[in-house]
Amino acid sequence: MIYIYIIKSSAYSAKGNFRENNEDNYYVNGKYLPECHIDGGCNIVLKNCGEVLFAVFDGLGGEFNGKLASYTAAETMYGLRDNFSFENYFETANEKICLLRDKNLNKMIGTTVCIVYIKSGMVTIANIGDSKIFLIRENIISQLSEDHTALAYMLKLGTITKEDIQKFKFKNSLSQCLGIRKSDMIINPHIAGPEEVENNDRFLICSDGVSNSIDKSKICEIVNKYKGKNIAKYIVEQAILNGSKDNATAVSVKVCKGKD
Repeated sequence: MIYIYIIKSSAYSAKGNFRENNEDNYYVNGKYLPECHIDGGCNIVLKNCGEVLFAVFDGLGGEFNGKLASYTAAETMYGLRDNFSFENYFETANEKICLLRDKNLNKMIGTTVCIVYIKSGMVTIANIGDSKIFLIRENIISQLSEDHTALAYMLKLGTITKEDIQKFKFKNSLSQCLGIRKSDMIINPHIAGPEEVENNDRFLICSDGVSNSIDKSKICEIVNKYKGKNIAKYIVEQAILNGSKDNATAVSVKVCKGKD
C-alpha cells in the first residue's frame, strides 16, 4: 500500500508581556527566526516530502546570550538538515554553544530543544530541557518529551512526593540543556521512536512559556477545535492572555495520511 502524506504546520514565537527580549526560536523544515526578533511566525504545507524537521528552542542566560544560543541551535539544525541524525545534531549544537560560552567569559548560555522528525511516515522525537512535545490523537493528549528538571529527576527517584512539589524551591532548575561542557556533564537527550504516524496525528511543540500557562486538556481542546492555519499563533496568544510571564513559542504539526 502506497500512502500520501500531507503535513500542515504553523509556528509562532512572541516576546510576551513580561520580558524585554525574545530568547526563543523555532525550526520549521528550514525556516527559523533571525537572532534578533520580537514576534514572528510561519505556515507551511508539505506533500509527500521525504523527511521533515520541526523544533522549538528556549534560550537560557538572559538577553543576548539566550537568543544567541537558541538561534545557534536553529542555525545548526539547518546546516545538518541533509542526512540528519540526532547524535550528530546534539553533539555539534552543544559544542557550538559551549564555544560561545567560552567567548562570553563563562557567562551562562544555553538552550532547551524539542524535535519532531518525520521520515517516510515514521516519527522520532527528542528533547533536552523542559520544553515539551505533545501528541494529540483521537481527542487524547499525551506528553512525548521528558522533562529534564531537578523536580522531574527527584520525582523519578521517589525522593519527593507530589504533595511537596509546591514547596520545592528549585522545581524549574534544568538538569540538562545544550551548552554543557563534557568536563562538567555528558548531555543525555531523551529520544523516542521511530513509530508510525497515524492519520490526523497532531504534534504540538512548545516552550514552557506556553506549557506553564495552558494545561494539557485545554491544549487538546484548542487543537481539536481550531481549524485555521495559524493554530500556533492562537495557542501562543492564549498563553499570553492567561498571564504567561515568559517568552511563548509553539509549533503545530498535523499529519494527514491517505492512499495513493
